[in-house]
Amino acid sequence: MLINRNPVMKDRLVPFLFMTVLAVSVSAAVAQTKQSDAAQSARGVKPLDTHAGTLVQPEHPSRARGMHGTVQVRLNVDQRGEVTAALAISGPGIFYEAAEQAARKSKFAPGARGVRLAYTFDDHIREECRDRDVQVFNRKERHADNVWDLLTTTRGTQSVSLVARLSIKFLDTGEIGEVEVVAASSTGHERTLLNLAHRIAFVPACANGQRTTVTKIVDFDEYGFHLPAR
Repeated sequence: MLINRNPVMKDRLVPFLFMTVLAVSVSAAVAQTKQSDAAQSARGVKPLDTHAGTLVQPEHPSRARGMHGTVQVRLNVDQRGEVTAALAISGPGIFYEAAEQAARKSKFAPGARGVRLAYTFDDHIREECRDRDVQVFNRKERHADNVWDLLTTTRGTQSVSLVARLSIKFLDTGEIGEVEVVAASSTGHERTLLNLAHRIAFVPACANGQRTTVTKIVDFDEYGFHLPAR
């Protein structure tokens, strides 16, 4: 066994060993963080900032069988790290509800600001794109009742909901393109209508085995958006 009797060498050796252990610890922490981020990304959700805590994975909607896409969600987080509001801001509308539900159940650093998540949906099923027209899902936004209230006016003791007709381009990616308000029962609500239209959940049209982009006339009333009856 070699015994170091040189005090100068001993003094130099201790800091060296401490720095080595510290470097190994930092490297291990970085590697663990990268593995955690990679695992989260592989499961379908990616934090777009540094505030991520416990992230809940979304369910792939059954009506979106064979479809895939990425949805970004913007969040408000309170002082306890709980989500008080979640709003999908981009991606196919058919995944918005699932992404927002998962985001509301997630946990973050208390008081985190500017939190955003990106959810990737892919059920790894090949879509059977048989000839079909665009399918619009008629539902009222559950979390946007206050927005719907803006589209309701009161005349005396009777509430009258806005009725409108829009021209909407349904892209083959599952997203909404150009939107134009063709007619409305009252004015002043165009911006709100356009914002709501960009959140429509739909399955793209198919022709000759491929998704296609189509422009359709869509009616809006108290029940939501729907294609006019033929």
